[in-house]
Amino acid sequence: MDRSAYWFVALAVAACSSNDASLFGSDGTGGAGGAPGTCRSDKDCTAFGLLCDSASSRCVECLTETQCAQGAECLSGACRPITACSTSLDCPPGEVCDTATGRCYQCVFSADCEPGSVCLDRTCQTSGSGGTGTGGTGAGGSGAAGNGGTAASGSMGTGGTGSGGTGGTAASGNASSGGTTSTGGTTSTGGAPTGGSSGMSGSAGMSGSAGMSGGAGVSGSAGSASSGGSAGSSGGGSSGGGQGGTGGGGSCGDVFVLSDHSTSSRWVTERDGITAFLQQVTSATPRMGLTLLPVPASDPQIPSVCHTPADCGNYPPCNFLGQCDNGSINHDSCDVPDYTTPAVALESGNVAAASMMSAIAVNPYSGKTPLRPALEGTLAYVRSQARTGYRSAIVLITDGTPSSCLNNSLPNLISVATDAWQGTPQVAVYVIILDRTVHVDFVAEAGGTGSAYIAETPEAVADALEQILLAEGCQ
Repeated sequence: MDRSAYWFVALAVAACSSNDASLFGSDGTGGAGGAPGTCRSDKDCTAFGLLCDSASSRCVECLTETQCAQGAECLSGACRPITACSTSLDCPPGEVCDTATGRCYQCVFSADCEPGSVCLDRTCQTSGSGGTGTGGTGAGGSGAAGNGGTAASGSMGTGGTGSGGTGGTAASGNASSGGTTSTGGTTSTGGAPTGGSSGMSGSAGMSGSAGMSGGAGVSGSAGSASSGGSAGSSGGGSSGGGQGGTGGGGSCGDVFVLSDHSTSSRWVTERDGITAFLQQVTSATPRMGLTLLPVPASDPQIPSVCHTPADCGNYPPCNFLGQCDNGSINHDSCDVPDYTTPAVALESGNVAAASMMSAIAVNPYSGKTPLRPALEGTLAYVRSQARTGYRSAIVLITDGTPSSCLNNSLPNLISVATDAWQGTPQVAVYVIILDRTVHVDFVAEAGGTGSAYIAETPEAVADALEQILLAEGCQ
């Protein structure tokens, strides 16, 4: 049975098993609804021949292009044929050319869609009152309690008793009540000189349907040393809600924020979340800094007349009037060197916080999303400031995928994140995404941090930043 047949069966089963009108949303196409059902793992979707997209908790046909047939790519969880292009004239009716990737899509910007629709993952989607996921707004699951660490049973002897490590705190559940705190380890009786065993990590709170990912669990405290015994090992909390791992070895060092303010509609959420986080920073560690993207191009090297996209260098496309960058007068930079000078240079956290709040207290800015050159330039700066024995991390906060500029596609962005994590000095790349329909987990995975944090409210943005500091060993 082909993929389309699976979708038909899936939709029929979902429709027959529920009398709730919110299944597909009450308006338009129900937002991101219409999937066969919510899922927590691939096994929930196997009956439909589909995969589980953990970011949206829905069953989809594909997650990456490699899961589609040759000549097709994965968009919004579905495989679609690839059509190469240089300009929109090369595309089928109703599609436009994304010159950054050289492929035709239904849309590149929301302006390419009909009124009442928005461009998400290169497809026009109706913005109605229907919920995300399966149509209704997902209820977040409660976080599961962490198991307390059990102390080692000491045999009778002259040694002191080692106390067990304190259990980790459970990750908070998504958009629901937080996980309950795990019980601490019980103290061993008797006295082998060895300390208590470590507390088991708190288990992650399960994401509810379309709920937000849980935050990382707080590390358990170390067991105290007994007389004649060694200290119990620490009970570490696990990262909740599927969030990524920690950065490389070393002490709390540099955490640099790369903030995308190219879309005004979500800038308030991002700005207020960053500000709320910075207001709580009182320690000199970590060092912090900030770059806002995009920045104005300092020297775009754009010819007055172009004949092909190649004439435009980093600033395609060449439009039908022979103008690069679609005839823009003020150019958002697509050049890596423009992103090597930060808005706020790395300095002690409590000092940088005030400077960063001043820098983001600006009007919303609507422009391009040059994520690849911005991340590449930021990486060059952060590496130039790296200190031996200290960690370095970049936190990319964005609401979209790369757009415009030459070599500014998602694979290009993943390549830069891979270089950051695997290169020297090592730099971890965290991602906070403001729109759950945009899938950039592969960037966080390549950057050594597992998966992106989904944060659609200021509170969630602030919480994600706090969890990242913990992951970097900054208490």
